[in-house]
Amino acid sequence: MKNIKWFLLILAWQVIGFVVAMIVSIPMGNFHYFVHDLILCLTFTNTAGILGSLVVILYIQVIRTISLPRILQLMALILGLAISVFVAWKLAQWIGGYICGLDQYQVQRWHLAILIVDFIIMAVVCLFAILLALYEKLAHNLEKKIRENEKLTRLQIESKLSLLQSKINPHFLFNTLNTMLDVIRRDPPRVEKMILNLSDIYRRTLTMPDSALVDLQDEIKLVEEYLEIEKMRMGDRLRYSIDVKDNLGHVKIPPMMLQILAENAIKHGLSPKKEGGMVNISVSRSDDGLLLEVTDTGVGIDEKKARSGFGLYSIQERLKLTYESAKMEITRVAEGGTKIGILIPQID
Repeated sequence: MKNIKWFLLILAWQVIGFVVAMIVSIPMGNFHYFVHDLILCLTFTNTAGILGSLVVILYIQVIRTISLPRILQLMALILGLAISVFVAWKLAQWIGGYICGLDQYQVQRWHLAILIVDFIIMAVVCLFAILLALYEKLAHNLEKKIRENEKLTRLQIESKLSLLQSKINPHFLFNTLNTMLDVIRRDPPRVEKMILNLSDIYRRTLTMPDSALVDLQDEIKLVEEYLEIEKMRMGDRLRYSIDVKDNLGHVKIPPMMLQILAENAIKHGLSPKKEGGMVNISVSRSDDGLLLEVTDTGVGIDEKKARSGFGLYSIQERLKLTYESAKMEITRVAEGGTKIGILIPQID
């Protein structure tokens, strides 16, 4: 409601001028003098109000933005208002003296014309003030509604992220326990190491806020522990490498994203292949943001089936909810295997 206050002051000035004109004019008892004084007062208040408002607007938009001492700015404002009052008074005197001096005993049509013009100006000012007040009110309500909608949208996004994360954790635990069941009959001592790794993984994931982003270095530690668990199960059939460039450990990404990609590579790419293969995890900075790539030398996966699975679906949804223009691409490697790349924009 900042813009309307000056206009309301002008409106109040005109109303006061009208009331003063009525008070000054009526006691004279002569209708001609009443009209003369009313024309004089209304012309003065209307002219002073319009000129004064222009001075105030000029002060707000121009004078205050110029690097002048505060005292000089205020002096310019006072001088402008004084000139506005002087010009308004001279104009009112000229109109009142000339028009009303044409005939000292009768009210001419020019008297009425001047009064009509003054009243039209007052009516326009009143109407404009009302419309401006309504506009300001509607704009304020609209801004408030937009803020509420943004807050609601943010809460919905956080809720969806929390729900996805709550599904990812049991999904990961279920798959890891299945891995342990495959090994426990063949090599019980190895399972003990797997349990220790799993315990450390879940200590990290359970203390992680549901919808928060995590440091890349923490995500790398998590995926290393997961790959160690899988290596205990697959033995020499699984080899892996992790390459993080450009000191990117502090960059924030959605939690367990690399782990899901690594799990996807092992489950759909390497496990069905008798001799197993290699999983390469690469993180680097590109011109468009942060590039995460997980490549395997397995049998390759069907992109349509992969995208319909919960793991990649959860990544796509979290990317969509967290970023505006993140991308995920699945490509088959020419020499066999699959590469999944994720581009996260605008990293620090």
